[in-house]
Amino acid sequence: EFRGVHELRTMGIKLLPMTAGQQIDIHVDIGTPSDVAAVRWQTFAKVSVKQEEFGGVNLSKVVQDPSSHAWARFDAKDQSHLMLSMEPPPLCRFLRVAIHRKDAAPTG
Repeated sequence: EFRGVHELRTMGIKLLPMTAGQQIDIHVDIGTPSDVAAVRWQTFAKVSVKQEEFGGVNLSKVVQDPSSHAWARFDAKDQSHLMLSMEPPPLCRFLRVAIHRKDAAPTG
């Protein structure tokens, strides 16, 4: 919960290193107004980060869900930072983040 209502333009999420085949699902909801009992939640971002091996190199791929309002990109200076941005920025008093990691399916 934030003190007051703010515009949520951009938020960053630091990702831990992943191995090929792993996936992280991220769902960010924002809530308004100021009364906790009457919070209206809406999806800010819903993305998956998938780690894939291509030519012997591990690459991260961002897949956005159609319900995601924010756009996702990796920070140009640090590929472990996923940036979620939205224009125009929505008003936000509450923030709810769910992160789920899926490991690669066992082989053999």
